Amino acid sequence: MRQRERSARNGRRAPIAAIQQAAGGTSGAIGEIGHTIAQLNFIAAEVATAAEQQGQASHEIACGIAGAAADARTVSLSIAEVRAAAASNEERSDEVRSGAKRVGNGSAALQVAAGTFLERVHAARGVRSVASPRMRDHGTSGGPIDRGNRRAQAGSPVSMIRAQSEAP
Repeated sequence: MRQRERSARNGRRAPIAAIQQAAGGTSGAIGEIGHTIAQLNFIAAEVATAAEQQGQASHEIACGIAGAAADARTVSLSIAEVRAAAASNEERSDEVRSGAKRVGNGSAALQVAAGTFLERVHAARGVRSVASPRMRDHGTSGGPIDRGNRRAQAGSPVSMIRAQSEAP
């Protein structure tokens, strides 16, 4: 009987050992599954962080693009203002050219008139040369002519008229 008991005990020990061994294997597998889940959680956290950083980078890029577009609009407006100023300057240049042409035409007319005047003065001098030297040295008021106040800049129309009128 003792042997039967021993045999029965041994017979029970084998399944218990097998159950214990299976439980140990299951416990190890559960531990590995827990470790794998922890790794997956870590990876998920890294992916979430990377996604957040990507979102921030995308936002910064969008802001940069918006700023560049605003700057491009400003440059475009500045170019339009420069074009308008250039057109205005061109109009003013045309006006100045036109005015200069009118002044040139007026100057030419003045030169013709001055030439005619001088011809008449020379013609009148020829007639007045019979007058006494005293008459030639006095103005219409009868007083002496102040030749010191008759200065004019060289090359000016007044100096040219005086030079021609004083020529013999």
